[in-house]
Amino acid sequence: MSQSVILIADRSISFDEIQSKFAPDFQTGFASPERFVVESEDDYLAFDADDSIVNDYEAAELEGIPISNPTFYSLKFTDFVFLKKLLPFFADDPRIWVDDDHGHILPGPEFVKRMRQALHGNGK
Repeated sequence: MSQSVILIADRSISFDEIQSKFAPDFQTGFASPERFVVESEDDYLAFDADDSIVNDYEAAELEGIPISNPTFYSLKFTDFVFLKKLLPFFADDPRIWVDDDHGHILPGPEFVKRMRQALHGNGK
């Protein structure tokens, strides 16, 4: 079953930069110019570039994100544990914000910190 979160990134971050953060630890590739995929034997994480996602946000939500020229990615994944494992590779960057689709939009480093705490059983 696929799940998703939204990645809001400074436009200066390219797919190539994201891909380089995973190599050589994971199998990666481009399914299209707008879709980058990271795979394991059983799971995947797909980055779908989609600037129309901005239309899903209220102006007040966007004002709270200090990125002047953002690009939006829908991250689809098969397993939350797999996402938590991969997040530190790409989201622990102040140029990235993560929207968990449950009312939380956080700077990438803060989101990664919370995921690490959850992964280790520390719910704080």
